[in-house]
Amino acid sequence: MIMTGIFAEQTVEVVKSAIETADGAL
Repeated sequence: MIMTGIFAEQTVEVVKSAIETADGAL
């Protein structure tokens, strides 16, 4: 459960970074 929570948080950070990059590209 703990590892899943950490993985989920990392995934959210990656998604946020990807969205910011996409917004910058557009």
